[in-house]
Amino acid sequence: MKKHILCISLLISAFSATVNAHDFWLQPNTFNASQQTAVSVAFKVGHHHDSENWDLQPFRIVSLYHHTNDKKQDVSSQIISRTALTPGLVKLNVSSEGTHLVSFESTESISRLSAEKFNAYAKEEGLTAIIANRNALNNADKEGVERYSRRAKAIIQVGDTTTDNALMPVGHSLEIVPVDHPYEALENGKLRVKVLYMGNALSGASLDLTRLESETHNPQATKTDENGIAEFNLTQSGKWMVNTIWGTPADDKTGDEFVTYFSSLTLGYE
Repeated sequence: MKKHILCISLLISAFSATVNAHDFWLQPNTFNASQQTAVSVAFKVGHHHDSENWDLQPFRIVSLYHHTNDKKQDVSSQIISRTALTPGLVKLNVSSEGTHLVSFESTESISRLSAEKFNAYAKEEGLTAIIANRNALNNADKEGVERYSRRAKAIIQVGDTTTDNALMPVGHSLEIVPVDHPYEALENGKLRVKVLYMGNALSGASLDLTRLESETHNPQATKTDENGIAEFNLTQSGKWMVNTIWGTPADDKTGDEFVTYFSSLTLGYE
């Protein structure tokens, strides 16, 4: 059954060769909720000022969880699929005060790009392992074939009490984890995050911090240090996204296909 679902996903996405060049994120209708409130979380793809609703369907979900300080709940059965009339979202019951986390993983999709476009994309996104492999095998003039999937998290604060579940990894293959509680970051003027790849700190990963609702904001770009940590300046309220990409050869010997993970973290100060 899983193989059947994966094949459907690969077949559908094969017709969209450039979709993986876009950011992907979870966007709640509010990042700062009151108790006894239902929060709707949309699935967005594109860029911060030019985005659209992702085609959310059950077969495209590997995992979708709602995390509180003492519970992890599978909410994949609660999605409202995207249709011509609905955007595609999941509704959460945030009945407890504290920090709430939503985590999502997608199925794999396939992208094929010409050598020129793929090389430019890999350079822009800092996919150093992929670039090194293509150069080592003299494949830089060949088409780039990529199996990509998405991981995304959103942090919602309910009431004034912050809880440490926001600082805990959820186990994604590529994951952005706050080092300090993100809803204390605005007070400190700094947002520090750690990037994990297969559970280990990832150095040299490129990250961007983008203000989602502003067309004029210039994203901050940086790279993780030897401990996988990156730091951004954060001095104003708004809805924010941190995102990163990492990829490796699916087969080091042939270098004709790559596995790429997209990861994002969204939070907001309203």
